[in-house]
Amino acid sequence: MDIIYKHIEDSSAVFSLLDVSFFPEKYQPVLRELQSVFYYFEGYKQYYVDYYDLALELLGEKDLQRYLFVFQNSAEIRPTGGFIGSLMLLDFLDGVYTQTPIDVYKLDGQLTEKIPIPYGLQKVAENFYLRDSNYWPDFPQSAEQISWFLEKE
Repeated sequence: MDIIYKHIEDSSAVFSLLDVSFFPEKYQPVLRELQSVFYYFEGYKQYYVDYYDLALELLGEKDLQRYLFVFQNSAEIRPTGGFIGSLMLLDFLDGVYTQTPIDVYKLDGQLTEKIPIPYGLQKVAENFYLRDSNYWPDFPQSAEQISWFLEKE
């Protein structure tokens, strides 16, 4: 980590002294942007140090890390934002990710048991599925229900 910071600090010093006007006009915007990036890096360096280990963990440095993304259609409003139309699993291992898109209807089609429908949905649905599992405005409760359906289906 110290080596990386040394290289960045050296680059920052070089870019801060750079007179961008000596370069062709087409390169000047990029060089100014780099100067800005290095300038801001100095102010946030401690954050990088503080969160470096966490970032490595989140990116699966040692173990597989799996994240579920739930995409909601706000044209069909639901308590957490919208109708669940699709999902994606994002797996990180050694900083490399793979993504698996999931069609909620295909997933719901695999559910064989009948799940009791919450009272408020009984007039609009015959069965309770993952696509309706964000029924509760309390996001942690809806997230728990989404997770439960994902495992069940």
